[in-house]
Amino acid sequence: RRARLTRLTEQIENTYIRSLAESFWADETFMESFLKAPAAKLWHHAYIGGLSEHSANVAELARRVALGYDFLDTDLLTFGGLFHDAGKVATYTSDMVFDFTDEGRLIGHICLADQWVCQRAAGIESFPEPLLVKLRHLILAHQGELQYASPVVPQIPEAFVLYYCDEIDSKMGAIKRIRDRKDGHGWSDWVNMLGRFLYFGEPTEE
Repeated sequence: RRARLTRLTEQIENTYIRSLAESFWADETFMESFLKAPAAKLWHHAYIGGLSEHSANVAELARRVALGYDFLDTDLLTFGGLFHDAGKVATYTSDMVFDFTDEGRLIGHICLADQWVCQRAAGIESFPEPLLVKLRHLILAHQGELQYASPVVPQIPEAFVLYYCDEIDSKMGAIKRIRDRKDGHGWSDWVNMLGRFLYFGEPTEE
């Protein structure tokens, strides 16, 4: 998982954005926590290592989307994919049963990630303020709607892409977990988060 994160970071061409990303990975305490943390308490990628898997998935999905739209900034999308949920390293306990930490409940993963990005950017000489604002917006808007606890809604193209890629991977992660419980076929139980049953088809004949 570490190698996958490093490979994505090395693909960032903007030196300021790459330096910002590398400053997170160079912090071994952060890196170890990032590699171990779940991406959620219950819904998607809710297991040890889930955060790094989900983050890399979102970054890779966003980069693929950018191939079809030449006005999108791939570097912004890569950073946003990797770090949109970075605050979750301090949001959940590391016990066998994941629960919220005090910081997770009182501050939340979005605000934590925004705070850390600001702190680390301040340590990079001449980091452009307009660029920092865009990176912060990606994190602050990544849950898409105010009613979904996003402090702001997406207002730059890359923020829309990040939101939808996050939605795709989180839902597919959850659907895979439900599918695995049913051995890949038949109907699921009622899925409250989706408000529906899911059908996975008939068993494949050997």
